[in-house]
Amino acid sequence: MFLYKRYIRFGITAIFAVATLTVGAQEQHAPPKQKGIMGFARKVMNFLDTMAVSGIDTTYIAAPKLPWQVMTKLALNQSDVKMNASVAAAPFAPWGITSDVLCEQRIRTDVTSAVGAWVGYRGYGVGLSKQVAGDKGFYLVLTAMGGRYGANIRFHNFKTDNPRVKFSFDTEEGHEVEYPEVELESPINVKTITADAYYMFNGKRFSYSAAYDQSMYQLRSAGSFIVGATYFQSSIDYADNTNADLIFYMNNVGKIKQWQASLGVGYAYNYVPHRNWLISMMAMPTFTFVNHIKAERYGSNWKDSFLDGDEDLDYELWKITPEGTVSRNSNMKLNIDLRLAATYNIGRFFVAAYGTLTQNNANFEGNKTRTLSWYVNSFFGYRF
Repeated sequence: MFLYKRYIRFGITAIFAVATLTVGAQEQHAPPKQKGIMGFARKVMNFLDTMAVSGIDTTYIAAPKLPWQVMTKLALNQSDVKMNASVAAAPFAPWGITSDVLCEQRIRTDVTSAVGAWVGYRGYGVGLSKQVAGDKGFYLVLTAMGGRYGANIRFHNFKTDNPRVKFSFDTEEGHEVEYPEVELESPINVKTITADAYYMFNGKRFSYSAAYDQSMYQLRSAGSFIVGATYFQSSIDYADNTNADLIFYMNNVGKIKQWQASLGVGYAYNYVPHRNWLISMMAMPTFTFVNHIKAERYGSNWKDSFLDGDEDLDYELWKITPEGTVSRNSNMKLNIDLRLAATYNIGRFFVAAYGTLTQNNANFEGNKTRTLSWYVNSFFGYRF
């Protein structure tokens, strides 16, 4: 709740900031020594105008003469979380099972869509979106972009009570057995935060803004080496009495929290096949140097009953009990951050879309997690 209040305060502040700039833009013929809010707004706009063209090669990059933008937006996203655990074969011997039991829990959200609008000056502004279909969760994206840099942060919270859970094991006959899906009485709660930031070395001829917020024009094809940093945080919680059996098969883990920080070096390229078109590609392999996992373990009366050879205890009587917390640093991981964008300009109008794909991995004590997420943002805009 406190986090949402911060978002609301941020939005209100941003709206007032844009309103201030808008009023300033309408006062372009005011005296040069204008004071107060109007004078401050004019100084801000003059600063942004100067920054837009500072140090660029104008044969490769140009700033639009019309600095204001208004856009309608359609955003699509999806997350795919997979967890694997291995349980020793001994408790399953009475059923003729001769191998460890492998449990794979997979949570794939529906494709979520949101529509909205955005208004700003030289790429700096504020927008509002409403989710219209998908996983019924919460999704928020914040961005900041310039000629040489880009930064994004995405918050995603969702629940599911219908994950795909698969069990695999060998029997005395030598066969592998799989159970495709399980419906849960209580949902799995997933929360993720993904943040990334980039710096472009060839900001003189390569424009990140031209590809991702359309506040500049890329006139000729150019590329740039980049350095970047990414941060990922996730929380997966299914610690409920009615999930006692699933907790057992996940090595007694009912909650998993993960923190990752990575650094990377990559390359970005803006391809201009025609003066109205821009196609941008970026790939940045990242080395994860912080990969910390915190897991909360639980026992249960269902587990005790099962180990005693009785698995028919009514789920309404199941009760889980905390058994402590384990924190581990997972092995270093090599991940990759991919982005692709396309823009078409025609007069004052433009159409654009960009997408991102991220993957994060971790493992500890026989448990593995993999989080894959993609995000696509499309725009129809007008400059004035």
